[in-house]
Amino acid sequence: MEFSTHPSRRQMIVGVGAGALALAGCSPTTTESGTPGGPASQPADGPSSGEPKEGTTLTALDQVKVGEAVLVKADGAEILVCRHSDQEAVAYSAICTHKGCTVEPSGQELVCPCHQSKFSPSDGAVLGGPAEAPLTKIDVHVKSGQVVTGSA
Repeated sequence: MEFSTHPSRRQMIVGVGAGALALAGCSPTTTESGTPGGPASQPADGPSSGEPKEGTTLTALDQVKVGEAVLVKADGAEILVCRHSDQEAVAYSAICTHKGCTVEPSGQELVCPCHQSKFSPSDGAVLGGPAEAPLTKIDVHVKSGQVVTGSA
């Protein structure tokens, strides 16, 4: 019986397969929207999780029509500013409570494009799942025509 120092066909196939699996583990992941992501794309503690510093100006009140909402970025956080009346605005973290995607204004609702969860602009409540928890409210007030974080 002869012994060969060269790998057999079976050993080559197993080796190549194991190498491919190892490389797949090193490749970047994608978010639910299909864009490259990974741990950095997931919500984290602090400003990037939807909590800007107190006293941060989000937008001018006149940039938000009554009954509508706008998506703004402040201190690295994405915030939905909703205007209910001439002098009143509320704000919520734009991070969907289902899987962490960015919720966007859509007519009279706030909609997550990943799985179509719908939220109320008046109180952040879930109007339709799969999300089960409301959007996180952010304290805001109007000062000199600007929507500012924190209590008045």
